[in-house]
Amino acid sequence: APREADFLSQANLITFFMYVLDSSGYASHDKEYSVDNLNKMGFTWVLSRFAMEIFKYPKMYSTIKIDTWIEDIGTIVSTRNFRVYDESGEVIAQATSYWSMINLQTRRPVNLLESPFKDAPINPEKNDMSRPAKILEIKGEKASETTVKCSDIDFNIHTNSARYVKWQIDTYSLDDFKDRQIKRFDINYLQEALYGESIEVFKEQLLPKKYHVAVGLSFRAQNTDTEK
Repeated sequence: APREADFLSQANLITFFMYVLDSSGYASHDKEYSVDNLNKMGFTWVLSRFAMEIFKYPKMYSTIKIDTWIEDIGTIVSTRNFRVYDESGEVIAQATSYWSMINLQTRRPVNLLESPFKDAPINPEKNDMSRPAKILEIKGEKASETTVKCSDIDFNIHTNSARYVKWQIDTYSLDDFKDRQIKRFDINYLQEALYGESIEVFKEQLLPKKYHVAVGLSFRAQNTDTEK
């Protein structure tokens, strides 16, 4: 749809990211471990790491298909993979994510092997990509700052995962995207950002085509790596 496209008439990265994440919600919506059912039991899902490789961005008005599956279930973390196809069946993107279940009251992790998720179907197939990277502390300079607002908050009463992608993208200029595109990005979600908190965004160039962006509360919280 036009509202989801960027100035190149293709899906912007925020939209693409949300499509992929939303597919996991649709895949589990009618299951005992859906976020709706977990909320009734006092639990919820949180994303801890995410990596996405993009081979081609969907064009405006085009149709895509997303396959998603659970690769494994550990004590604290479960791996979920994604594969995105265009209208011709070509793979245009892939992603791997790490998820944890937390107690809504204590905000502490739940043992997945003792949760409603323990019997979820597993497909051990891996994507042909490296795992979500552990991102080191940034040493760059402040690129921007903002405050967490009402529109940033999701159903877990913390900042929506996609907002970190937006804050990262906004450290680049329009000219940066005229002849280059982000081909891969990794995110580590280290701490919740809550309503009213002040956010600082720091950016460091590691290589000619690789940047490290940290979004957080005084150097704490979400780190991202991007390659263009």
